[in-house]
Amino acid sequence: MSATLTLLDLTNPAPVQGTYHIQVAANTNTVSLITLYSTGGALGAVTNQSTVTFPWLEQIYGPDCILSMPLSRLPMGLSTRTGTQWVQLVSTP
Repeated sequence: MSATLTLLDLTNPAPVQGTYHIQVAANTNTVSLITLYSTGGALGAVTNQSTVTFPWLEQIYGPDCILSMPLSRLPMGLSTRTGTQWVQLVSTP
């Protein structure tokens, strides 16, 4: 099992404003849970879907670097994580 994390409309660095979207896709249809984590903990979770798009509100986190680590779980308890991606948030003048 594996999963991919795609920053759909999120650039790096990204302005601290607006809503952005992060897609997580597992390579199997038997996923029981996908959770998206960041520096502050879980940002969201979805059950029984192999692909999910999470909205991400940049202004909540302020001008800092945020770590995103999606975790996908199969019903039998196996899990996988995608590679780590850092996004630097910057204040706009």
